[in-house]
Amino acid sequence: MDQDSEAWLEETLCKAFKVQKLRLFQLQHALDLRNGRDVFLTIATGQGKTTVLLSPLVAAMGRSEKGIGIGIVPTKALAQQLEKTALAVGVRAVAVTEDTIREADASGVDLFKVLSMDGVRLAVMSPQMLRSERFNAWIRSARIREAIRWMLIDEAHLVLEESSTFKTPYANIALMRSRLPSSTVWCAVTGSVTPANAPVAATLLGFRPGLYVDARYRLDRPLIKYIPRILQHPTSNGQYLDLAPTIPRFLTSAQQITPTLIFAESIATSHAIMCFLDSLIPPSVPNRTQIIKLYNSLMPIEYRQNFIREITSGTTLRIGVVTDSLTYGLDIPNLPRVIVFDLCASPEIMKQKMGRCGRNGCPATAITYVPAWVEEIPAHEVQSQKAKDDARRRAALHPMLLKWFNPTLHQCPRLTDNQYYGDDFQPEDNCCVVCSPDPERDTDCAAIEEWKTELQARQPTESRAGSKLPRSDGLVQSERDELKKELLQWRCATWNSLRKSTAKDRHTPAEVFLPTHILQYLVNHAHICSTYPHFKLVMSGWRNVSDQGQALHSWLQLVLANAASTSTTVTLSSKLKLVLRPPQNVDAQGAQPGDKSGKRMMDAETSGSSRKSKRPRLTMKGKENNNKA
Repeated sequence: MDQDSEAWLEETLCKAFKVQKLRLFQLQHALDLRNGRDVFLTIATGQGKTTVLLSPLVAAMGRSEKGIGIGIVPTKALAQQLEKTALAVGVRAVAVTEDTIREADASGVDLFKVLSMDGVRLAVMSPQMLRSERFNAWIRSARIREAIRWMLIDEAHLVLEESSTFKTPYANIALMRSRLPSSTVWCAVTGSVTPANAPVAATLLGFRPGLYVDARYRLDRPLIKYIPRILQHPTSNGQYLDLAPTIPRFLTSAQQITPTLIFAESIATSHAIMCFLDSLIPPSVPNRTQIIKLYNSLMPIEYRQNFIREITSGTTLRIGVVTDSLTYGLDIPNLPRVIVFDLCASPEIMKQKMGRCGRNGCPATAITYVPAWVEEIPAHEVQSQKAKDDARRRAALHPMLLKWFNPTLHQCPRLTDNQYYGDDFQPEDNCCVVCSPDPERDTDCAAIEEWKTELQARQPTESRAGSKLPRSDGLVQSERDELKKELLQWRCATWNSLRKSTAKDRHTPAEVFLPTHILQYLVNHAHICSTYPHFKLVMSGWRNVSDQGQALHSWLQLVLANAASTSTTVTLSSKLKLVLRPPQNVDAQGAQPGDKSGKRMMDAETSGSSRKSKRPRLTMKGKENNNKA
């Protein structure tokens, strides 16, 4: 068969990607790239853009040609995924990240030398890597520059994202245009850019106006049901009742839970959500600690890879509580539900998060939440100062997002989305919360009320009345720093011992066992913890307090008792100083008999010089004595 023919190209790509037939847009733009035309492709998430990106390399391999491609992606996780996809179709790909370079160097392997070998090669990296010393040293070679035949850019809309840290690095990609041969073929793909912004993004990325194929298709995902919601319940108490329906009542097996990704705005929020949902799972459910897991960019690469495998298989891991690091491009094909539990900075970011579900062509649901101030109220009701402040915040919100979260019978969420991205509105059978409010509206409301009743019944009487933390004597900053170091050592040692007991936890980092923000909270409130009930109040957000709380509390009391046994002098002025002395009768819990507050007594002495303690750490800061010397 003629290798220049369309039939040969389609047959070659179908064989490599293991499909019976290419989609029309895939074949059309694979032909464009093979014939040397630059392409800027805009199409809905999950439609097969990666096939277009890799098509010129697969075709070159079929012709026994040589060449290097540079694939640009925003995150390490996406670099690993594109590397894996390319390897699966026969392209020799290498993810070039800080992690992979470090690992290769430790093994005596130079990744850039690997990329310089004969054949077709693909280097997958972040835009920041283009500015690195190693990359620039590699590309200074005229032989390497001439060998670079393809510049492939994923998530092209990020060059426009004002709120993103990727905007500047993506804008720097354009500098490669002058460094590479004019024959290098460029391709950029995105699933969330408006018709007006597409040419702007292309120009910023280095595409030459009028000299590229501007390929645009519908961005709507007809099988995703859109459900925007206003938060109805407070979260300041550590409960996330709006999310409670994700855990069925009377749960007996993980398989009863619909696989779900929950996007949270921060690591601390994601951990709090995980702890709350964990509390809804009965202790009798098998592998209950493996059903809900966190995912963020701070996790080790092995943990993140294992997370993707587990959420894809769906055997035990059913809910992933994730941050923005899982927003872009990662392919979890059989995910039926996404919940966006934060107000996104732009419609494009929200579109990408919602686009993580339903990528296997099956019906899916995208639920988006925002705080109460986003809900519009009639102008005559804006009377209080709070109402006026909320109105100002709504006025500053992106108009598309304001419409999205305030739908009407004549302006449903899908219509708002279609209008923003320039798509013709096509009503769907399972369109959105306005056109098809049930079953989610009724079932979720009923589930929330049931969980609300259940959680109230669980709480002891004093908790319902409101439990407040007692006041703490506190620690000075240097003492807090010392305690934090020791707590980090305890966390590492304890977790290293615990995770050896199960293969499922071998890649789970200590950060998941005891998150740093909870550890820091304990540091700040250490002297409150003279009793275990006080300790439990401080550590109420810790997922493992029921299993490891007693051990940590006992360890903490030993540390504080040891610190209290050291006398430390604190100079207040040239004539007055405080000497902190340990109490005479310290019980096993580190508190004086009858001393419920945990405070220590201090003597004021006068002296011309200060005595220094042998081990000045973890001492307590007391009140000043106003008696003059």
